[in-house]
Amino acid sequence: MVELIAASDEAGTWLRVEDNGVEIVGVYRQQAAPGGAFTLTWVADMRPRNLLKFCKDAENLLSRSERGIGPKRVNRRGKAFAAGRLAVWEGGHWLDAAAVTKAEFVRLEFSLHASQNRESENFILWSRMGLSKGSMSDREVDYDDPTSGIYLPLRSLLALKDTVPSLIANSHVLSPSIGLARQAVRLVADHLDPEPSPRAAAA
Repeated sequence: MVELIAASDEAGTWLRVEDNGVEIVGVYRQQAAPGGAFTLTWVADMRPRNLLKFCKDAENLLSRSERGIGPKRVNRRGKAFAAGRLAVWEGGHWLDAAAVTKAEFVRLEFSLHASQNRESENFILWSRMGLSKGSMSDREVDYDDPTSGIYLPLRSLLALKDTVPSLIANSHVLSPSIGLARQAVRLVADHLDPEPSPRAAAA
């Protein structure tokens, strides 16, 4: 049984989506976060190919969703920590960070700064690297210490409603089905969205 567990206080909102008592994703959103931005987290066996595919797809989809709102400035930055050293890439080489051999931690940032007084669209994908699915059972997973996360506004999550579940399904240490990952992301979006969907309104 899939369920969403929520808690809030003056600092922010915390969510967990569980399947039969096992956490699939967690969420934290500060009360004053710009654009309703939040962090979606999970425990992942993240591989470079997962990072590269997701970021290429996300950049394409987010850029497309912002068409027609005037001139935009795009910033990209990639960071990788390996062998005690931090390397940084800017601009078109930002995804080189995902390909660093034996990287221990990778952080990839993409932002669209639009005109017409629109808030910037930002997302940050971060992940520890090298965790193996085969080496962990569900009882050994420490969900209080997630290894991967995405920081993004709600409207970006809606634009990436298929891309984010694919990343979760392909990297989560418990290998959830794509259907379960989509259900988890949909529950998060429905809970955080202040505007009811047409289907909910009709009900």
